[in-house]
Amino acid sequence: MAPRRPSEEELGRKWDRCLVDTTFKTVGGAVFGGILSLLFFKSKAAWPVTLGIGVGLEAGYSNCKHQLYWQGPPGFPFGRPH
Repeated sequence: MAPRRPSEEELGRKWDRCLVDTTFKTVGGAVFGGILSLLFFKSKAAWPVTLGIGVGLEAGYSNCKHQLYWQGPPGFPFGRPH
């Protein structure tokens, strides 16, 4: 049986969800990094904000990858056991 190809509308909805999810995670990471910087470092250090943005982007990318390439329920990844 050939794998089912998603329709253009379904693919568009997945891309929209990915974009919104990645945006929320990136902004949340930047805000969290900014608050962390002000509370613990008492300065305007840039690295906590940059780290938060990076973590947010990676989390969004990972979720998108799983949403776009998921093929079905989990099974036996290396064939059926004997």
